[in-house]
Amino acid sequence: MPDYYFEHKRQQAEAIDTSLNIFLEIQAEYSKISNRSYSDFFEAYRLDDAEYALVALGSTAGTAKAVVDQLREDGEKVGLLKLRLFRPFPRRFIARALHELNAVGILDRSISFGSFGPLYLEVAAALSNCKKTPRLNNFIYGLGGRDIRFSQIADIFKSLQDRSLCGDLRYVGVRDTL
Repeated sequence: MPDYYFEHKRQQAEAIDTSLNIFLEIQAEYSKISNRSYSDFFEAYRLDDAEYALVALGSTAGTAKAVVDQLREDGEKVGLLKLRLFRPFPRRFIARALHELNAVGILDRSISFGSFGPLYLEVAAALSNCKKTPRLNNFIYGLGGRDIRFSQIADIFKSLQDRSLCGDLRYVGVRDTL
């Protein structure tokens, strides 16, 4: 085993990268069975003319959609990218979806101590080779199962308009312990 460990790890990486196409095939099959369309790695919600957007996973995206709709009614050009797949990370597709925005807030329900959340790090890496990249900020929320509220997501969108914020890490919904 140790003699071939490096080769084995390379094969694992190649196999997971190849699974991107398999994911799309399975999504197409599921769409036929369920009459629901999940034919992409993510759902781009109102991103076409957006200037600011959030990236989220899971049920948080439902609340974020409601916030996007309210802010759109108020004239704000905001959108959402809801990921359906984290591994393999569809980096090229995400870069194409986000690179023209002014700023993106990445919502993470996890933290790598001494660094950022894992989703933030993946999005930042995906955008790193783009000619134009948005300002990125990381928002950690929901640790321990705590909910994120509509008003908190609206505040995150407002903070994205502050041009002085770039590469910030903020905690959302932490109680003041002083």
